Amino acid sequence: ALIENTPNAILVSIHQNSYPGASRGAQVFYRDGDEKSRKLAVKMQEALSGVSSLEKSRSAMPVSDGIYLFKNTHCTAVLAECGFLSDENDVKLLQSEEYKISTALGIMSALLSAHDFEDIQ
Repeated sequence: ALIENTPNAILVSIHQNSYPGASRGAQVFYRDGDEKSRKLAVKMQEALSGVSSLEKSRSAMPVSDGIYLFKNTHCTAVLAECGFLSDENDVKLLQSEEYKISTALGIMSALLSAHDFEDIQ
């Protein structure tokens, strides 16, 4: 209700993922079919890819409205997975103050740059 009653709200849900495969690094998701969310997710993924030490960078990906926050809100929304708890290297990164600060700055820089674009608000 708070999000829905906030004019021009932008929702950023921050997570640490777990996956039983060989996945690691930050991954940003957006509401499928929502162009504003897609644009923000692309900016955020680019910012977080600069923080990651992965050789292959990820792309922002759409998700269905099966995710509660996307299903129950109508504002611009992204979900930022900052790393995989199932990956030993990511766990070390996630515990590092440098990585925490760099990730927070990456998310913040994407939000600040998105603020300059009327089409995202």
